[in-house]
Amino acid sequence: MNRAQFSTTANAAIREGHIARKKLAEHHANNFLNSAGEFDPRRLHKLGNAGMRRFIKIVQDSETSLDVPLENASKQTVVSSNSPKISEQGWTAQQRTEPNWKMRAMMRGTLLGTAVFTCGITALAILPL
Repeated sequence: MNRAQFSTTANAAIREGHIARKKLAEHHANNFLNSAGEFDPRRLHKLGNAGMRRFIKIVQDSETSLDVPLENASKQTVVSSNSPKISEQGWTAQQRTEPNWKMRAMMRGTLLGTAVFTCGITALAILPL
């Protein structure tokens, strides 16, 4: 595959990805507009920038009004849902502490110091002073 074919194939794949994300954004926006209470916002992370812009544009341009006027929205109480806690969502759940990080740091520092010392000794042995 030469450079021109690769470039053409890559551009086609990128265009297909953009189109697929925009269609997915339209699907999510329709789900949001039809059943906002059941909509899961965690689905939106797959849309990317263009998809999120499309989602927001569709939701803003929709002619359906909100169930609650904006003046009364701040007076409503928040109802807890069955969804996991915020700390358990997204990348937060994937974070792990490195086991024995102090021990690894000490070993790496010792090895680096030994390597620098060995290079210095070798350089002094090779160079005539």
